[in-house]
Amino acid sequence: MHALRLSCLVLIMFLAGCASTPEDRIAQDRAAFDALAPAVQERVRRGAVEVGDDEKTVLLALGEPARRVDRTDAKVGKTEVWIYLRSRVQISFGVGVGSYGSSGGASVGVSGGQWTPRDNEALRVEFKDGRVVEIERRKR
Repeated sequence: MHALRLSCLVLIMFLAGCASTPEDRIAQDRAAFDALAPAVQERVRRGAVEVGDDEKTVLLALGEPARRVDRTDAKVGKTEVWIYLRSRVQISFGVGVGSYGSSGGASVGVSGGQWTPRDNEALRVEFKDGRVVEIERRKR
């Protein structure tokens, strides 16, 4: 039972470390955050972006995207699209019992991680010349 508790504690610590919040990102690049106007700072703290924001502001608000895609459009020209995904935490538990001759044993295991289906895009942010020109939010 002690092993199960320890495994759960390690899993919780691992999953907590996977999540990056706006406050975490602000702490990592305080100078960039302090250079923003107060209204923009408030938006970044909420994890929100707007058309006109630069790449650094988007990184502070949303973090690194899951993917970056170069796009070429006849009207707009070349742009870069940052794709953010919804992810869900997946936790697995396992119990094993076995024996060999007169010997036996049992074990308990816990594992976890983030699971992201391929069609689980949450947000696309499109940049032209380093500024947001379009934001597309996907409905669930």
